[in-house]
Amino acid sequence: MVGFKSSGIESREEWLTNRRKLIELNSSIFTGGSATNKVYINEDLTKATKTLLWNAKRQLKELDCLRRCRVAMGRACSAMELSATLLVFLHLSMHVVDEGHAVNPSCSCIRYSSTYGKERGTFSSPDYPRPYPSRIDCLLYTFIAAPHEIVELVFTDFDIFKENIDCTRGDYLKVYWEVQGPGPPGAINERSAWARELCGSRADAPPALYSPGPSLVLEFHSGARQNNATGFVGTYSFIDRRIFDTDGVQVAGTECDYQFSRSGSRPTHGRLYSPRYPSIYPNNVRCSYHFHARPKERVKIVFEEIALQKGDISCLRRADIIKVFDGRDTNSPAIAMLCNELTGYEVLSTGPALLIQFTANSATPGQGFAATFLFQPPPDSTAADSDRLLKLSFGKAFESLGPEVSATNKTESELQTSVVQTEP
Repeated sequence: MVGFKSSGIESREEWLTNRRKLIELNSSIFTGGSATNKVYINEDLTKATKTLLWNAKRQLKELDCLRRCRVAMGRACSAMELSATLLVFLHLSMHVVDEGHAVNPSCSCIRYSSTYGKERGTFSSPDYPRPYPSRIDCLLYTFIAAPHEIVELVFTDFDIFKENIDCTRGDYLKVYWEVQGPGPPGAINERSAWARELCGSRADAPPALYSPGPSLVLEFHSGARQNNATGFVGTYSFIDRRIFDTDGVQVAGTECDYQFSRSGSRPTHGRLYSPRYPSIYPNNVRCSYHFHARPKERVKIVFEEIALQKGDISCLRRADIIKVFDGRDTNSPAIAMLCNELTGYEVLSTGPALLIQFTANSATPGQGFAATFLFQPPPDSTAADSDRLLKLSFGKAFESLGPEVSATNKTESELQTSVVQTEP
């Protein structure tokens, strides 16, 4: 039972009334409550009562956490309880939340936060590496980074029983990262939309998951059918999102148009990314990256990673595509059309101007692209000096480059066969 002392502001009669309410609240929570009896802080309560209930909330959650955690996670819970930096909370069926908003009433939640210096760690399904229990209604793994960070999840093992191809029935793991709605940070409710659903083997899981913002939530569910699937284990990291900032100057009033100019004290090299990289890019966007070198200089682009909407090899009718033009605008010759997945692809302009246009209209967006640029010196400077600058600036990423593409007047058919080398 949670106990409180009178603040001296209320009379003894008021204090006893408030204490009875706390006893009822304790009783409701520790007996499990009802999914239809969510607790709200009503406006007709006295201010002192509200304060008392809000103060009680944290203590009640921690007490119930210790009880529920042992049931849900077995012996693994003991290690969690000893960690000062791992915050474990349960979203109860009788859960009091800020601003009167009720989170999903059937979910238990394990919360990982960078607030106390825990920048990385591990997470796993219940009982891993033994088979996970059946009939897990809803177990949430909530990862909360600092405002300037994003969440990275890497599965080192993944084995969730696959009942159907789209992972909508039976056992599945849902991924949420648009969790900026009402309620506590990282909270999801029945109105939250998930980004993707995962099930199957390690080959079915993505190499890594990245949130576009500081929050990411996994929802694990297992059906009534008992099986021998062992679940999942992985690592999480909180990464400074600023390392994925594009080095150009964003055009005012646009979502993702940038200018890169070789003038004054601006650097001769840098990086550029698709929107939200390394998370998936939004759909219905068109981004333009304009490069303006000095006279007699050329523009070198190296696409380190490209992961767009998957499909056949042809890029001519793809909803998600990268086009590179040898000049200032789309009337210039197109020297590359890139789609699907690709690494280490290099493009070189014939003059001082180059345009990259990224279009994304598919319903199944990918991770996007990461690239580097270099304003290459005039021909009297040796190519060796240019390559040395690239390696010093960007490391091993430039030691094995893809085929160099220079501007020529090619038809779209020629571009398809001679320029685009992608993996379906």
